[in-house]
Amino acid sequence: SIAKSIARAVRFRGGGLRFVKALGFEVKEKGCVQVSMNLTDYAKTPLFRAFEMVKREAERFGINITGSEIVGLVPSQALVDTAEYYLRLENFSSNQLLEHRLAQLERGGMEDYVDEVASGTPTPGGGSVAALSGALGVALVGMVLRATIGKRKFKDYAEELKQVLGEADTLREEFLGMVKEDSDAFQSVLLAYKTGEEERIESSLKLACLVPLRVLDRAIAGLKLAHVTAEKGNPNAITDVGCGALQLNAAARGAIYNVRVNLASLKDQAFRQDKSSIIQKAKEPLDQLNRAIEAAVESRLSR
Repeated sequence: SIAKSIARAVRFRGGGLRFVKALGFEVKEKGCVQVSMNLTDYAKTPLFRAFEMVKREAERFGINITGSEIVGLVPSQALVDTAEYYLRLENFSSNQLLEHRLAQLERGGMEDYVDEVASGTPTPGGGSVAALSGALGVALVGMVLRATIGKRKFKDYAEELKQVLGEADTLREEFLGMVKEDSDAFQSVLLAYKTGEEERIESSLKLACLVPLRVLDRAIAGLKLAHVTAEKGNPNAITDVGCGALQLNAAARGAIYNVRVNLASLKDQAFRQDKSSIIQKAKEPLDQLNRAIEAAVESRLSR
């Protein structure tokens, strides 16, 4: 077929580009053919060079490229290089990317955060770390999904897993936001106690309960995604799903501890009973999900 001819011309084994592996096949449901490439060294064989060669080979057969996709993770520099090539940018640096600079300024490095946790100051504490555990957990779920979607042997689950991936990415952003929210909420509690104002103390403690309650809710949602991924995702990455589920479980359990400690200081009995009830109701599905995920991981590990 045309796709196979193009793949042969592009891949190194057929005399093509040095760091490219390629396959060509028909995609009947879309009425087209596809060239799938694996670039083993994007710095020496850039993404844009491989794309341009496929484009030239396709033109020889009188056909056009209708679209492209990236399956799994891609180094940001590979995309920067591609933009630089097609836009003919001069003296461009990845430090000019707004998101790149904001991430450096706002989040700092992981080492800085860990040092801050260990510093002996009240924040960031267990609630913030629980939220980070949740972010890492769904990040692993997302990684496994990206290693699954697009592979032919999992095509029956493709649409379902794409939806799961979208939900996992949304959850990851929520968890990252709650890393700081939890620290800010506890700082408000400390400031309220300094004023000695009962109303302000009560209000700040309620807020300090609500953030970890959201962490708990999102952690259970993340575990549901991990369960689907453990059963239908790429078995070569089953241990990553298992590790992600453990992180999400840590997020949920840590959140429960933080809610309980703040509830104990509250005087509003109705609020205390309501939030305690939420925690109790969450424990059973939490345990069930953890058991189900562990069973799925163990089952696929032993095959």
